[in-house]
Amino acid sequence: LDDKGAQPLTDLIQELNGWPVINDTWTDDSWDLLDTLSRLMRYSQSLLMTMTVTRDDKNSAAYIIAFDQATLGLSSREYYLNEDFRQARDAYLNFSIDIALKLRGDNDSDVVASQMEEMVDFETKLANITLPNSARRNPGERYHKMELSDMIADIPEFPWVEYVNNAAYSLGEEITTAEDILNYAPEFFKQLGPILRETDNKTIANYIVWRMVQNRVGNLGREYLEIQERFNKALFGTEPVSRWKTCVAEVNGIMGSVVSRLYMPKFFKEESKEKAIEMIDNIRVAFTELLAENAWMDDPTRRLAEEKLRAMEQFMAYDDYILNNITRLRKDYELLHFSEEEYFQNILNNLEVANNKSFMRLRKPAENDEWSFMPPTVVNAWYNPWGNSITFPAGILQGPFYDGTYPWYLNYGGIGAVIGHEITHGFDDQGRQFDKDGNLDEWWDPDVTERFKTAAQCVIDQYSNYTWPEAGGRHLDGVVGAGENIADNGGMKQTFRAYQSWVDANGPEPTLPGLDLSQEQLLFLNYGQIWCSKWREEAAISQILNGPHSPGRFRVIGTLSNTPGFAEAYKCPVGSNMNPEKKCAVW
Repeated sequence: LDDKGAQPLTDLIQELNGWPVINDTWTDDSWDLLDTLSRLMRYSQSLLMTMTVTRDDKNSAAYIIAFDQATLGLSSREYYLNEDFRQARDAYLNFSIDIALKLRGDNDSDVVASQMEEMVDFETKLANITLPNSARRNPGERYHKMELSDMIADIPEFPWVEYVNNAAYSLGEEITTAEDILNYAPEFFKQLGPILRETDNKTIANYIVWRMVQNRVGNLGREYLEIQERFNKALFGTEPVSRWKTCVAEVNGIMGSVVSRLYMPKFFKEESKEKAIEMIDNIRVAFTELLAENAWMDDPTRRLAEEKLRAMEQFMAYDDYILNNITRLRKDYELLHFSEEEYFQNILNNLEVANNKSFMRLRKPAENDEWSFMPPTVVNAWYNPWGNSITFPAGILQGPFYDGTYPWYLNYGGIGAVIGHEITHGFDDQGRQFDKDGNLDEWWDPDVTERFKTAAQCVIDQYSNYTWPEAGGRHLDGVVGAGENIADNGGMKQTFRAYQSWVDANGPEPTLPGLDLSQEQLLFLNYGQIWCSKWREEAAISQILNGPHSPGRFRVIGTLSNTPGFAEAYKCPVGSNMNPEKKCAVW
C-alpha cells in the first residue's frame, strides 16, 4: 500500500472527471454532474441525495427504489449548524485541505483552503435542509409513494431517469418515468433544486469528489492513513487502529459467510443454539403474559398484538447452508474478483458488486434473508420490521451475554435481555406501526395509540432528563432514543419474568461462590455488566448526536429503575433513585 502511494485514488478521481481542487486546469467543459454521480453510484456511493433499493413499507413482499435526504461528511447535521461544534467542523475542513494538499504536491494552501471552505459552506447548506433524526422517527409520516416523474417536478433540470438507469444497469431493463418509487424526504428535494442552481459547478464537483475521497483514504498507505487518523481523533477521540484489525474487519464484512464457516467449528458450540432457542420460547410466553396485563390496551388490539408475536420469525446463530452447502456458499461470492496485489481495487470491486446485487433484487419477491444484513460472526442482534423477525448471530452467543456453562440467571440477565429487547422492537414507537406481515399499517385502535404515546412520552421525558458527564454534561435525546429505550425496558421485564417461570419449573440454582448475592441480584448485575463501557468525550458527543442507543450507563440505570423486580431484589427504598415512586412502563 505504501509503495502504491496515491496512485489508486488519483486513478479513481480521473474516472470521476477530476477533482478541481487538485487540478488548476479543471473546467466546467470537462465535467458532467450526471456522469460523476452515476460513476459514484456504481461504487455504492449516493451523493447529494440517497438512493437505495429497499422493501416497500406498505408492501413488504416487494422491492422498490427509495430516495431520501443526503448523508453528510460529518455524521450529524449539528456539527455544521451548531456553533458549539466549530472545532469539529474545523477539523473536517482541515482534513479535506490536508488531503488535497498531499495530492497536489505543491503546498498551494491558499487555493486549496479557499475551495475547501466553499465546499464546506455548500455542505452546510445541504445540512440545513435535512431534518434531524428526532423528526424522522415516524415511518408513517415519512412514507410517500409516487412515480419517478414526480421527482422531475422538484428538480426538472436533473436527469432522473438517466441517473436511475445508470445506477441500475445490472437490472437488465430500462426504468421509465412511470416507475414507482418512495420519497422519504419530499421537503428536502424541494429545497435541493434551488441550492444546486445557485452553486457553481466547481464547488459541487469539489464536494462530490471529496466525499468519495474521504471514504477511500483509509484504503491507501500509511502517509494518507495518518491524515485520516488525525481527523478521527479530533472528531471521535479515537487512537489509530492496527492495520491487521482493519483487514480482518474488511474480510468479515465482505465475506462474512466464509469467515463464519471457519469460525463455527472452532468457536461455536451447537448446544448454545438450542439453549438460546429455549430462552426465546420462554421470553415469548413472558411477553404474552405482559400483554394480557397491559392496562392501556383494549382487547381487539391486544389480540392483534398476540398474532404479531406468534407470527414473528426467529433466526438463531447462522444459516445452515454456511456449514452444509458449499455450492450455495460459492454462489454468494461468484461475482467477486480479487487480486492479492490490488487492495484498493478489491474494495471498489466489492462496492460495485454490492450495488449490482441491490438493483438486481428490484423485480424479485422479497424474502427474509436475515444473514444478508450482517454475518453470523458479529456481536449484534436485530429486529426486522418488514420481515417481522428477530435475529441473534452466533457472535453474540458468548460471554458476557451468554455461555452454556453459566447459571441461567446470568444468561437471562445477558442474552435474555437482548432477546426481550428485540421482541419489543416489534412493538416500539416505530415497530408497532408494522403489522404481522411486515407492512406499514395502522392496525391499532386510535384511542389505544394515544394511550401508547402517553406511556412512551414518560420514557422520552425520563431519558431526556439524564445528563452525561462524559459528553460534557449534555442531555440525552429521549426522542431519538425512544425505540431503543422502550425495547430495553420491555426486554428486561420479559427476561426477568421468564427467569422466574424457569425457577418455578426447575427450582433455584446455586449462587456464585464468594459473592453474597441472590440469583435475582446476579441476573440484574449481569445486565449491568453487558453494557459496561468507557467513553472519550468526543465519541460521547457523537453518540448523543447520532446514536439511537442510550449510553450503557443509562441503559442500565434507566431500565432497572423502572423494573420493580430490581428494587425488590436490592431492597431499594421507595423514592430512591433506583426505586422512584413514578415508574415508566410501556410494555
